[in-house]
Amino acid sequence: MQKSHRDYNGKSFLRKLGPECLKMYLQESEHPLKQMMDSFLEDGEDYNQQTQAVFELFESDDNPQRQQDSHNWALINDLASEKGYAEMRRACKDCNLEHLLQEDTTPHSLAMELFLNHRFAFDHAYALLQIDFVEGWRIFRGKDISELKPDLEEAKQNLQSGLIDFLRRHGHGREFNIDLYQSQGRMILDMRYAGQLVRHENFDEAGQLRATSIRKPMEIGLVYYPETALLKVKTPRGQDALSDAVKQEFAFHYLQNPYALLESKDGQVINLEELKTRRAFPPTDPEHKVRQVRLTSVQYLPVPGIKDKVTINSSHGRVWERLEHYREDLTRIELVSAGIQFEFEGKGKGRLRTVHMTDKKNRVTLNNSQRDDVIALYLQRWGLLNV
Repeated sequence: MQKSHRDYNGKSFLRKLGPECLKMYLQESEHPLKQMMDSFLEDGEDYNQQTQAVFELFESDDNPQRQQDSHNWALINDLASEKGYAEMRRACKDCNLEHLLQEDTTPHSLAMELFLNHRFAFDHAYALLQIDFVEGWRIFRGKDISELKPDLEEAKQNLQSGLIDFLRRHGHGREFNIDLYQSQGRMILDMRYAGQLVRHENFDEAGQLRATSIRKPMEIGLVYYPETALLKVKTPRGQDALSDAVKQEFAFHYLQNPYALLESKDGQVINLEELKTRRAFPPTDPEHKVRQVRLTSVQYLPVPGIKDKVTINSSHGRVWERLEHYREDLTRIELVSAGIQFEFEGKGKGRLRTVHMTDKKNRVTLNNSQRDDVIALYLQRWGLLNV
């Protein structure tokens, strides 16, 4: 999935990395600065006092791969976070690398070891870390449970071929890549494909403007829960036809009974009709530390079938009062989308989390973070989310 690095500071990263991990990086990557850095690191000075000089050396013109180093370190830094460390430990268990989980293992040392010597496990952990914070999924729930086909590699190749055919018909390129990960009762497909041709202009060495055409890589995320027949698909905005194609190709190539997924169980995953009779949300459990929940926006059709939509926003949760002011008949309007805001304990804007739900497209902006798991629990409890 899209790699959006958490707060990254090169000097701070080097300090947390420590001299041994830095030496490992220099050795395993056959780094051009290795000889220079070896003598630098062994001069007897305190490493923490050296980090500024070390950082400046890596950022200088003496380092021909400084851009690659910054990219690598940002990835390692992401997985060295608290949540990333948990994902790395799961990946080590999934990939039979539990021997790496020693008492003296640190998040940075484990991230460096996986990055250099076990890249599949590193990518496995990184995919799980990223996918937990992706929003805007389309959710599909099948009518029944189906066994997966035994040959997942063949299924992956067939899925890739089917999606390439679909993408080619819509002006995209032939390039396509799929990475498959299985963890915590779910199957994850991280897919990238060549987008449509885009004109790209740049100056050449002589200062002349040159135009080329490029295909920017685009992404598709898929998560399937075999035990519940639930499928989540994330495609670029506005690509609902692609989402439907991903669902169909996945069902036919990965499931022994594709119609278990293709035929919806309920026809709806999101139930906005619940909001027509609910003016308040009941108290939440104290351990979840939710101060209050309020409806902050709705979009609706005054008359079903009419395309003109009306949107009402209220940061104070007075949506229904405004509807009454407009004298709308709640039994007649068709709710299209809604925003529900959860306020958690704490200070600042970080205590607020607004989840948007869209009825017809079965889309909800939930991710798999711990806080959103709490939100999903209450949306299910209140009958707004059927999963």
